[in-house]
Amino acid sequence: MRRLMVAAAAGGLLAVAIPGAAGSAHATEVLDNLTCTGPVTLTFENPVTDAAASNSYTVQGHLNDCYSAAGTHSNVDHGTISSVGTGTFSCVSYHPFSGATTFTWYDVNNRVLGHTTVSFKGGEKGNSGNEVTNDETGITDVTSTLLPLNSYQGSFDLSGITGSCDTGVTALTGNHEVDFSLASL
Repeated sequence: MRRLMVAAAAGGLLAVAIPGAAGSAHATEVLDNLTCTGPVTLTFENPVTDAAASNSYTVQGHLNDCYSAAGTHSNVDHGTISSVGTGTFSCVSYHPFSGATTFTWYDVNNRVLGHTTVSFKGGEKGNSGNEVTNDETGITDVTSTLLPLNSYQGSFDLSGITGSCDTGVTALTGNHEVDFSLASL
């Protein structure tokens, strides 16, 4: 199987030290506000082949497993994801992509808790093992009703491909993980 290089996501955060007054240093804590995973489908506007071409895509799915390590959003039980993006894609080469995602969050009783919007940029980090290991990062919009101004990162664990590189890949399915974190002094 040839390596398929298309939109997905991965990343991580590190704590940093910030110099304080009079030569002291204060550690910045990264608050893991919300981490969710669930199945998504990514659909390309035009089939992706070996030839690099400008393209757009949509992502739709459900985030069924949510956890707030910092306890700041422990009322979020699940969510939905709706994303659009553009880039230049091919089955065999690296290209960056960008887009915007809207998350809708629900409690255990399926009541809407709020929305989060994020603009993101990403790029494929392929390897010789024919794996899709990409990155996608951004900052959530200040007007989001949940998680405003949080750092956004995610990952996509590919489970299915519709089509082939010879005839054109039209869709990808997989498990999407998203993480929203905020630095706190």
